[in-house]
Amino acid sequence: MTETIYEKKAKDIPGRQLPNNRRQIGQPGLASPEVFIEDYAFSYARRLSEREYSGCVVGVLVGEYADGRQADKILIKGVLEARDVLRHDAVCFTEDNWAGIYRDIRDYFPDMQIVGWFLGGPGFLLEDEERQKKIQEDNFGGGDKVFLKLDSAEKEQRMFFYSEGEMKELPGYYIYYERNTEMQSYMAETGTVAAVVEKVQIPEREEQRRQPEVVLQKTPELKRSTTGSFYRLFYATSGVLTCMAILVIAGLAMQIQERNELKEMINRQEKLVSSLQQVYVVEEGETIESICGKFYGNAEQEEAIRLLNSLEEGEEPAPGQKIFLP
Repeated sequence: MTETIYEKKAKDIPGRQLPNNRRQIGQPGLASPEVFIEDYAFSYARRLSEREYSGCVVGVLVGEYADGRQADKILIKGVLEARDVLRHDAVCFTEDNWAGIYRDIRDYFPDMQIVGWFLGGPGFLLEDEERQKKIQEDNFGGGDKVFLKLDSAEKEQRMFFYSEGEMKELPGYYIYYERNTEMQSYMAETGTVAAVVEKVQIPEREEQRRQPEVVLQKTPELKRSTTGSFYRLFYATSGVLTCMAILVIAGLAMQIQERNELKEMINRQEKLVSSLQQVYVVEEGETIESICGKFYGNAEQEEAIRLLNSLEEGEEPAPGQKIFLP
């Protein structure tokens, strides 16, 4: 989808004035509705979708209809996580879920209303479009609510609206920038400020505004037909590959340890052999102590002789036995 970045003065329309500072994604305005989503809210939804790669996250979009006519111009100012709505990989809103959502709206976005919902996670978990249409029909009132789908694996965002019994993808939408104190408060009190990218600062005065600038950037072609199968295979084999890697590493560690122990034993043996001076034949009645006195004049080498000849403490060589002397 082509992205255009620009600033211009929005036209005055009845009701909520459209944001001046906004970034164009794709070709907004070619289909109804025109959707504007505030940068803090969009960043928060994207970070939620990237929180884990083994499941999905569901949220509610809150905002307002800019000119008072539903499904015409929708401004999304907040994103609320819908907690505990996943039941065995199915989205199920209960009365308790809705009570929590409306409580968050009352506490953080008292002037806003629900304008849609979002679903985020790895692409292969987002393929069931029939189920998503059913969620839209059962919980979000059809055509006046939008649906934002965030693929955390492909880093792809798509916006949909409901029309004539089908979920239709919008060809474009806007991301706008303003001081969103409501969203900041919600993120701060739910402990998610650190997870959201730093917001672009908006100039205070009109004379500080940049001149209109257009930057075109093509995004990669969509690979919906192949990414699902690829990621299913990837996640199915990742656990096996991890176990194999652990076993290989453990085996290498054991081999290295055994090799070091063998090398140390060889070094000790080499030192002992290099220290040998002669071989002595033990005579009748001789002990290790008497042999030390005979050759060295003291018993200091007794322990060395026993070590060289594998003799335990108190064990004496037999007459006629050959022993090594250091």
